[in-house]
Amino acid sequence: MRGSNRPGNRTADPPGAPRPCPYARPSLARFSVRCAKAAAYKIARYIEDKGIYAFHKKYGYGVRSLVEAQISRIKRCIGERLLTQELASQEGEGIIIANLLNRWNAFGKRVCVKNA
Repeated sequence: MRGSNRPGNRTADPPGAPRPCPYARPSLARFSVRCAKAAAYKIARYIEDKGIYAFHKKYGYGVRSLVEAQISRIKRCIGERLLTQELASQEGEGIIIANLLNRWNAFGKRVCVKNA
């Protein structure tokens, strides 16, 4: 079938014809893999140069676990869900919990110091 629109037999598109999505091309898929590898090498190089603790500080390593631990402590103290049944009293309970959390946060954060 000469001149058909099957992928193997297509001729050059006329000017102004819609082009397929550029992200669907396999060459770009290989490019994104190359970019990911380059980013991984860059991070590995940073760790080699500055050390693992500098990497942790720069990229916020461990912040998520700190947040999850704090939320776990809050749930243990207050409870996982609202205790009242009516909507109006649930709104009041939410305000009370928010005020309690603000008061807890006003105490500050503990500071750990290494002993010589």
